[in-house]
Amino acid sequence: MCSKHASLSTFFDKFFRVLSCLRNERNHSTLMALAKKQVSIYSPGFPEEKFMDVLTLYANGFVQKQLSLRSNVTMVSDNGTSCTILSSNGHLNVTTYDCQCVFWKSMHLPCRHIFLVREHLNVSLSMALTALPQDGQKNSCVADFVTRKTLPYLRRLLK
Repeated sequence: MCSKHASLSTFFDKFFRVLSCLRNERNHSTLMALAKKQVSIYSPGFPEEKFMDVLTLYANGFVQKQLSLRSNVTMVSDNGTSCTILSSNGHLNVTTYDCQCVFWKSMHLPCRHIFLVREHLNVSLSMALTALPQDGQKNSCVADFVTRKTLPYLRRLLK
């Protein structure tokens, strides 16, 4: 903290010290969160476990909810490669990778409709991983965060 009548150079010197401390604290807390190993409550090989391995905790929460809601969806018709689903927004044309629902359009994560269609067409639920956006995947989040400035902190944590 600087006094009320400190010079401009003193103010900026102390201000940049505070900013540096805040950045170090942010980097440390982010790296600690990335370093934590998530404990799986799902059996190996189940789709829930596969999504948990690939997605960030935030995105995984949405996908797990959609997986559990797939039994509440009503299918109207099936033409072999896509299905018509009855939803609150009317009839939706859904394929194994694409849907017209609000969740799919806003989150770009597999929705309950896609999971139901994949289950109905006997396509692996976890194969929907190939359609996931990069920003929801752990590897891309780590790659975006780990820069030249954070590498020294990461090396110290891993020692």
